[in-house]
This record gives sequence, structure tokens and C-alpha cells, in this order.
Amino acid sequence: MLVYLLEKKGWSSHRLQNLTTDSRGIASFSLNTTTMPKEDINLIVSNTPAVENTRYRVPYFNRGQHILSLIQPTSPHSKTSSSLAIQKMEKPLACGEEVSITIQYAIVGETVPKGSVDVVYLALSRGAILQHGHMKVTVQQGSPVTEGEVTLAVVPEMAPLVQVLVYSLLPSETVIAYSMNFPPEKCFRHKVLVEFSPSKAVPGEENTLQLSAQPGSLCGLSTVDKSVHIMEPGKRLDADKIFDMLPVKETTYI
Repeated sequence: MLVYLLEKKGWSSHRLQNLTTDSRGIASFSLNTTTMPKEDINLIVSNTPAVENTRYRVPYFNRGQHILSLIQPTSPHSKTSSSLAIQKMEKPLACGEEVSITIQYAIVGETVPKGSVDVVYLALSRGAILQHGHMKVTVQQGSPVTEGEVTLAVVPEMAPLVQVLVYSLLPSETVIAYSMNFPPEKCFRHKVLVEFSPSKAVPGEENTLQLSAQPGSLCGLSTVDKSVHIMEPGKRLDADKIFDMLPVKETTYI
């Protein structure tokens, strides 16, 4: 069957190609858009060489229509199709270890002379930048979303929340960015150890308590009967209460 590929502009149409469908009713075509205006192209396929209004009670074929969006040269003032994303982690970050954070990126419509762009990453907690660095990502036109990894050393200063920010300044001077919050394990820089000798004692028996901490540390010590602790849970000092005293836990705008 002979069909016509048309370009519609406003109320008028322009014929681009004549196509013939195969035994399955399919016709393939290619379109050179280099000479076309840098705007969306409204394509119509019809059994007539021009767009005509259907008449009442007259058999007709439904027209096919598709809007082809062209990738525009990006600029600082245009909307970009490029993006960055951070992959979520299911478990809290283990304190004292190095973790790999997966960065997903798609660079679209950019002219990249060196074939790569820099992605900068920051790790923030309590309103301060704790770690930072950058990675070079390879740009391949037409390729799907690609992944890369950055490594963070999980330190006690990241508790109770670490914010990871990634951003990139593209050749078009467009900035793309993404951020995600990660909960690390609640740990402290200074460790305090308490040991009883003997570990168990009967009422009236003497017992020795040994406390170990960093030199110059101010340590608070209290003894609470186990039965009192069971009767009044939640009234003892713990890690959550310590972190709740922080004046700044996270940066609101990044």
C-alpha cells in the first residue's frame, strides 16, 4: 500500500516521502534533519498526499502522528537532558570502613572535546564538608546511563547523617547535580571502656571498676540497678541523646 510521510506545520502540511508498506503493513524510512529547523518535527503518515478533513459517512484511514524532538545544542539558559543520580544503599554505612558509592550519569547533547567530564563529590555532615574529590567520566554519545564509583571513608564525624552531593559543570556551562542522605552507624571518635573485676559479685562483696579512655577525657560515671533500668526505660544517656544535642545535623540547602 502506498502511504505518504508528511510534515505538519500549523494548518498546512508538506510531503516528505512516498512509502510503500510490505506484506506486514510496515514501511521503514530514514530522515535527514540537518536541513530542518531546530525545533520539534510533527510527522504524519497518511494515505493521501496532503492532510484532508474526513467527510461524513465516507470510509477513511486513520492517520498516524508522531512528534520528533530534536536534541538542541545546550546552553546555560536551556533545559538539559543530562543527569546525575546516586544509587541508594540499603544498610547503614559501617563505621571505620571504606564504602563505594555508585554514581549514575547520562550526558546528552554535549560537545565534549576531551571525551570526558569531571564529576565532583562532597560528603557533608553537621554542616561541614568532611571529604571531597572528583572522578572523570567518559562520555559516549548515544550510550545509555553509565555508572561510576567513588570511595568514602566512614568516620565518626559523619554521624548521625552524611549528605553526599555530586555535581558537574558541563562544556555548555550547564551544571547538573544530585544529592542523597546516608545514615552511618552511630559511633564516636573516643572510645570508653568499662570493666568490673570480678565480672559478677554477690551483695556486700567488694568490686573494682576500671575505666579506660583517651588522655584528658572528661568521663561521667553512674551506677543504676538493673531493675530500675527495666522499670524506667529511655531515661538513660545513650548515643541518640548525644547526637540530638548537636546544634547542626544536616545542611538544609545544598
